[in-house]
Amino acid sequence: MVKRKYIIGFMTLLMVVFTACSPSDEEETSDEDKVHITVSFSILADIVENVAGDKAEVDHIVPNGGDPHEYEPVPSDLRSVSESDVFFVNGLNLEQWISSLVENVSDTPIVELTEEVEPIEVSEGVHDPHAWLDPDNVKLYVDKAVEHLSEIDPVNANIYEENAAKYKERLDTLDETIRDKTESVPKDQRSIVLSENAFVYFGDAYGYETTGIWELNSHSEGTPRQVADLVDRLQTTSAPYVFLESTANPVHMESVSHDSGVPIYDQGLYTDGLPIDSSVDTYYEMMEVNARAITNALSE
Repeated sequence: MVKRKYIIGFMTLLMVVFTACSPSDEEETSDEDKVHITVSFSILADIVENVAGDKAEVDHIVPNGGDPHEYEPVPSDLRSVSESDVFFVNGLNLEQWISSLVENVSDTPIVELTEEVEPIEVSEGVHDPHAWLDPDNVKLYVDKAVEHLSEIDPVNANIYEENAAKYKERLDTLDETIRDKTESVPKDQRSIVLSENAFVYFGDAYGYETTGIWELNSHSEGTPRQVADLVDRLQTTSAPYVFLESTANPVHMESVSHDSGVPIYDQGLYTDGLPIDSSVDTYYEMMEVNARAITNALSE
C-alpha cells in the first residue's frame, strides 16, 4: 500500500511539473493565430494596435524619430511586408518610397488608411497627407483598419469592433480637450508657424491659421526665398512664437526666428512620428503634448 501511494504521488508530481513547464495548447494556438501587420510609421502603428489589441503583432517600417516623407527602405523592410497579412499605409502620397519597397510583393494587400478622409489641397493637385493631426480623421483610419482586419480574421471581428469603439471614445475625449484648451488662446494669436506646414488639418479643425517655410517636405525645402517669404508674413501676424518639428532640421526655423525677431517656443511639436525616447509613447499623448505646447505658447 505504501509503495502504491508513493508511485501515485510521484506520477502526480511529474504531471504538475510538466504542466507548469510546458506552454498550453491554447497559448500556442493564440500565438500562431495572431494576425501579422506591418504599417509604414510609428503613429499608424499605435492607432492600429488600439484596434487589433492582443489579436495581432504590429511592426512599423520607419523607426521612431524618422521622417516618413523621405525614408529609404532596407531589405529587411521588404521581408517584413512580405511576411505580413496586411500592410497599412497613410496614403495621400506621404510614403513615396513605397513603390520601390513593394514592387516585388504580390500577395500582401496594401491598404491606405486615408481612403475615407476628405483631403485638404495645399497647392494645385497636391494634398496635405498629415490627416492624423485631426482626431476626427483618425476615427476614419480606425474604421478602415477594422474593415480590413475583419476580412483577414473574421473570427475576431467583434473584438476589433469593440476595441475600435472604445478607442474612438478616447479620440472624442481628445478632441474635446483640444477644443477646451483652444478657448484660452486669443483669436488674433491663433497662428501655428512651423518649418513644414504640417498642421493644416489641425488648424482647420480647431480654428488656427497655419503656415510654414515650405508646404510639404521636398528637395527644395528651406531655400533663402522661402525663409524670406515667411519672415515677411510674420511681420503681419501677432504670433508670439514659432515652433520646431521633432523630425525637422532646426536650422531653417532658426534663421526665420533670427530675421523676424519672433522667438522659437521651447517645446517642439510632433508631426510625423513618435520620438526615439519614451517621453511620448502614443498618438494620444503626442496630441496632448502638441495641444498643450500650442495653447501655452500662443496664450502668452
